[in-house]
Amino acid sequence: MVAEIPIRAVSVLGCMVRLSPSDRSDVALDRKNACQRLLDLDPHVTLDLVRYWDGLRFLFEAAHAPVNPIGDGELFPDERGAWGADGDSRTLDAGQVLVAATYLRGTPFESLAVWLPLATQDSNLYPINRDWTSRSMVDWLSHHYAGLVAFFQAAAAEGQCTVFWAA
Repeated sequence: MVAEIPIRAVSVLGCMVRLSPSDRSDVALDRKNACQRLLDLDPHVTLDLVRYWDGLRFLFEAAHAPVNPIGDGELFPDERGAWGADGDSRTLDAGQVLVAATYLRGTPFESLAVWLPLATQDSNLYPINRDWTSRSMVDWLSHHYAGLVAFFQAAAAEGQCTVFWAA
């Protein structure tokens, strides 16, 4: 009998993990292997935002969220060791996660969606050349927003930090 090996797909386009402050510190100390160590975490503490991460980041920025769950935070593990598409892997501490979770819980997606027409004008927004106001795009963003809300509620309840990166 051949052992079954679980395969976990994590998007290389936009990924977030939640972990305890002490685990985050441990991973940060291993700068060379930080990304792989985060990928090896239990899939229940990861969130795959695929190619919709930048649209969500844009909406939080446009709405002046008190903490942008995707765009704010410190470089992780530090300025020299950050990775991702632009070398901008970011971490939020437990306090920032709590602020973001509170904002997300009280902010329906529809109140953010009003900013989507501005996204269509931003030629640098990934993925480029999208109609951010199309029904399918709004549906995908709304779906991933709901996942982000649940993810941050769980992280805040556990006093966890987050790390986000895109590649």
